[in-house]
Amino acid sequence: KQWYQRRVAITAGLDTVIDEPLKDKSKTFIYVEIAFFKRWWDNLGQNNVMRENVRRLVKDGQLEFINAGYCMNDEAGVHYLATVDQMSVGLRWLRDNVGDFAAPTIAWQIDPFGHSAAHAALSRQMGLEGLFFARMHYQDYNLRKKTKNLEFTWVNKEER
Repeated sequence: KQWYQRRVAITAGLDTVIDEPLKDKSKTFIYVEIAFFKRWWDNLGQNNVMRENVRRLVKDGQLEFINAGYCMNDEAGVHYLATVDQMSVGLRWLRDNVGDFAAPTIAWQIDPFGHSAAHAALSRQMGLEGLFFARMHYQDYNLRKKTKNLEFTWVNKEER
């Protein structure tokens, strides 16, 4: 029962996300985890009109996939191959089903328990141009806020 309720919530949410920008060109939406999007997409059955609406919204810049891994991986305690695997699965599915034009340019780590230089480097090597994240350590946050350095460029060793 709980699984079914979650599936209904995901389906209803994505139906609205797709419908609203079609009605109003000023509305945009970003989507992160392909695992949930894939479930919704698979539940469309033969509804190719909805799939084409998704492609149109992506091409028009009203729907953007961010990160686009199969899920949002842990950064603090994961081997880099796990990150590569789950990103590869998500990106491959996105390109195969929505199109090459849907490939993300931004990495998104909104809920990890720690950040790693390896994740930033891997994101860059996968062609992602920026990285947005949350859960910064409070001492780092306070220092960056005080010095007005909350926005910064994270440079990998290979890029120096």
